[in-house]
Amino acid sequence: MSDIKITAHDQGQDLVVHYAQDVGPVLEIAARERRVDRERTSFQKRPEFRRTMTVPMNILLKLKNEKGLDFLNPEHSKAIAKILKSSEYKLFRTVNDRI
Repeated sequence: MSDIKITAHDQGQDLVVHYAQDVGPVLEIAARERRVDRERTSFQKRPEFRRTMTVPMNILLKLKNEKGLDFLNPEHSKAIAKILKSSEYKLFRTVNDRI
């Protein structure tokens, strides 16, 4: 995965932290996994357990900042999953079927 770059600066009495991450490598991994899934599932039954998405850390941090959903809190997992299943994040899917 790609590295997260963290910068911070003072703004009055607050500390402002910025997170940046190149999601290009994550998108390449997801595209490769979709190709593999397409080839595998055309000849075989789908496995019971499989990865359905690869989500970069900065996307999870964005959801935390914008929606107040903490990916480390199990009570927020369903709400986060619902958001990530939207078409806005479809390029992070690693399977071809609609999740």
